[in-house]
Amino acid sequence: RGVIKNSSANSQGGSAGISLIGEAGHIGGSYHELVKNYGIPPGVPGRSSDDGSEQEAIRIAINQRRYDMNGLWITPWEFLPIIEAKLGYIDYSHDEKNQGMPLTKLKNKVWESRLELNHQHGSWLNGIFGLQWQDRNFSPSGPQTFTAPSNIDSLGFFVTETLMLADHVSLEMGARLDHQTTKPKNNELTIPGVSAPLQLPDRFRHRTYSLAAGLNYGMFSGGELYLNWQRAQRAPDVQELVSSGPQFATRTFVLGRIDLDEEQTDHFELGVNIT
Repeated sequence: RGVIKNSSANSQGGSAGISLIGEAGHIGGSYHELVKNYGIPPGVPGRSSDDGSEQEAIRIAINQRRYDMNGLWITPWEFLPIIEAKLGYIDYSHDEKNQGMPLTKLKNKVWESRLELNHQHGSWLNGIFGLQWQDRNFSPSGPQTFTAPSNIDSLGFFVTETLMLADHVSLEMGARLDHQTTKPKNNELTIPGVSAPLQLPDRFRHRTYSLAAGLNYGMFSGGELYLNWQRAQRAPDVQELVSSGPQFATRTFVLGRIDLDEEQTDHFELGVNIT
């Protein structure tokens, strides 16, 4: 038996919240904090231990604070019974050091909000439509930083519907449309081993959409046959666009591409639920 060097970890976290609840709904807020520190074991798989890598002592310190507010209003309108709003702020920092010497420091400051409006039409139609907004300030720094600091703004509109076609047959549908703008704060990116820096555009724009549909049939009491289809698109993250260099904490080399398009997945599922 032995001990893997630099493999210790510790974390502390806590949450607190308060809400005011009444007949017309509720309003409340919460705070959550997480502090974590862990080490990356030295050495690289496939390499001998006489290359000096055993002297590594990379430690990663994470600090995250999150503030959330939530409000729900039970309206007097039958066609629009519930309106819910959420607002959040995230302050995240990630600090990498090797034997006390700084490697990379990453900061993420994120504002996000969401508005949902529940609508109903009798007993045959029930759904939600709304919007979601996010403003993200991504700021890496340090001698081993190979990602351009950027601002990322996104705005999305979504709708979900449940339609009762018969006593035991329902159709579920959903759609979402997003627009994301990534604005690098620098106009160039230095690539290790390349003398000339890579010129960056002033912004990246991506429009994505997602669609989903599901047909459910209650064959018998406690049994349901379902058929689902989903198409989802995702815009590339800032680190997939404007990164180029080694990530020492994960022992990977990240090579971004500024010409990345949206990623798309299609999913089909046929099954039976028995409860």
